[in-house]
Order: sequence, then C-alpha cells, then structure tokens
Amino acid sequence: MKTLNTFTLFLLVVLGSASAIFPANGWAVEEQIRLFRGIRSAGMGGVITTTGNYGEALYGNPARHVRVDVSKLSFLDLLFEVNSNLVTSYNELEGISGASGSEVISKATGLIGKNQHGRIQNLTGYFDPKVYDDFGGAIGFLTSFQTNLLIRPTTDIDVQSVLDSGISIGAAKSYFHKRLSLGINIHMLYRMGVDKVIPAIDILSGRSLKPREYAGQGIGFDADFGGYYQIPWEPRFMRLNVGGSINGLLQSNFNTMSGEIIDGVKTAPPRQDRTVNLGLRADFPDSKILAAPLIALEVQNLGSINKRYSFLKRLHFGGEARVSRRVALRTGLYQGYPSGGVGINLPVVKLDFATYVEELGGVAAEWPDRRYLFRIAAELL
Repeated sequence: MKTLNTFTLFLLVVLGSASAIFPANGWAVEEQIRLFRGIRSAGMGGVITTTGNYGEALYGNPARHVRVDVSKLSFLDLLFEVNSNLVTSYNELEGISGASGSEVISKATGLIGKNQHGRIQNLTGYFDPKVYDDFGGAIGFLTSFQTNLLIRPTTDIDVQSVLDSGISIGAAKSYFHKRLSLGINIHMLYRMGVDKVIPAIDILSGRSLKPREYAGQGIGFDADFGGYYQIPWEPRFMRLNVGGSINGLLQSNFNTMSGEIIDGVKTAPPRQDRTVNLGLRADFPDSKILAAPLIALEVQNLGSINKRYSFLKRLHFGGEARVSRRVALRTGLYQGYPSGGVGINLPVVKLDFATYVEELGGVAAEWPDRRYLFRIAAELL
C-alpha cells in the first residue's frame, strides 16, 4: 500500500504539472442543467421554444399546450442518452465505482480529459389542447437522472450529477382568434445532486464518492411562463410564428421543504437556473415528398445566469418534415454543431433516435461532446 501511495502522489505531481499546458476553462463542465431532455428537440438542433409539443411544452414553452392537434395519455416515455466516452469507458468506470482512496486515483488516470455523460428519464402524463373552450393543459410526473463526470489532468474529479423527481402542471389559453397563446407551468420537484470539483486529496484521504459525502437534496417549487404568436402576415409559401419563454422563473434552490429522504445527505442540491429563450418559426405547405415541413431559429439561455456563454453556444437552428404518415426526419445545428434524428410513429408505440453535440466549454468549438439518444414511448390518443 505504501508503494501504491508513493506512486499515486508522484503521478499527481506529474499530472498537475502537465495540466498547466491546458487552459483552465477547458477543463470545467459548462453544461446547462435541464429538467427535461426532448429527443425531438435534440434532433432539430435544440429548438423547443417555438416547436415543443406535449412533454417538451411542459418543460419548455407552456404556451404550446394549446398548439398541439390532439390529446394523449402517455403512460411510458423512456429516454436513454449517452455520449461516446461513456460507451467506450464502461469497464474503467465500473472499476472506479468499486474502489476507494488512492485506488480511485490510480484507476481514473485512463479517463483523464474524457467527459462521461449519461441520462435516463421517464415522463408519465396527460396532455389536452382543449380542456375547456380556449384552454389547454397538461400534467406529468417526471423522473430524470443526468450526469457528467470528468477526470481533470490534476486528477481532481469534476462531477455534475442531478436526480429530479416530481409533478408538473401546465395550462395555456388562446386569445385574438387563436393567434396568441399564453401559458404557465408549475413544477414541484425533489432534487438530489452535486455540481462541484472534488479535489484528488479528498479521495486520497479516504473519502468515497457516495452521495452522502458530496450531494445535497431538497424539495422546491418553480415555474415557467411563455407566449406564442402567429404573425398575421401570411404569404402563400410560409406561415411565421414567434415565441418566447422564461424557464426556472423562481430559480428554486430546493429548500421549500426539508427532510432527509436519503439518509446522510444534508446540504442543498444545485439550484435551478433561470433562462430566457426566444425564437422564430416558419411553416411551409406540403410538397409531393414532405409533409408539414417547418424550420425554427432560436436563441436560448439569455440573461445574467450564464454570462460567460458565447452567442453561438446559445444559438439553435433546425427543422422537421414527415416523409410518410409514420416517419419524420429532423436535422439542425445545435450550438453550431450538426444534429439529426428520426421519429417513428407506430400505433401506441413511438420510437425516436437522435444525435447532437453539447458544447461543454464556455464558447463554441472549445469542447464538443457528441451524444446519442433513444426513446421508446407508449401512448394512447
């Protein structure tokens, strides 16, 4: 053990010196923590404020609750998301999970600079665009776990892991002959999570990576407010719409209700950031090949919360079109990187696939992280 500790300390010195080669901000995860990941949005370059339907409206722009065509009951909406590193580094991660102390450091060296990202979520809900007259609404129960795990060159561990579980209710109303809609979402959530850098010295001193050592937990409320407007000017070839939303309006720090749901976790979890999002959408007539084609351009995460983000990192552009009654194709630019997806709309069962790149740095083209998503849902219309 003494030999192992000596080797580990030597390795820390070498790696710490090497880390001076790299910019400091190039080794810090800068991903926005999102309550919900929509796979349709991901394939369309991340646009959601002007295009989000059903679950994407319940955690995006609530004004869209009255813009969907039909009501539906979703009793299963399961999404899996991984990045390339998580797939190729599974065995090394498994070894770390069973280690402690200096053994963690020695086993983690092969993962230096490789962010490990994963997400699994499920949404059960009911969505109705015509609850009463010009009112639409939605209710859903979300469970979501997302994580980023990065070993820095210093062998410090950058951890961003969040578990959310709770109920959300949304409502919207149409005005001015249905050209304008306004809506609100209310969320009551339990969150357990951590968003910090764990120094290597903590691990060497014997601390484990268990939640009670670093994570916080709590229950809180938050809200989203949004609007959506169909521009009266309508040329024959295009219909224009604009939308905007404020998400995480209350910036919940999850201290509304206290209590140790998980024993030993006593501090507060990462708070929910407030974001402002704006977008422009264009819908086009059907052609012989494509049905319901649309494109959208959006600027997201505006405001003071993420001042260090570049404009390109906030920019999202994408579109969708159906090539048959059952198949929809999606493509776009997510923070400047190509994205794409396909949706297969079978009776009751829905399947979706998508890929996009999340920029983990503060500016575009600094640290791209390619992700892959799969969704299976069971719905009754």
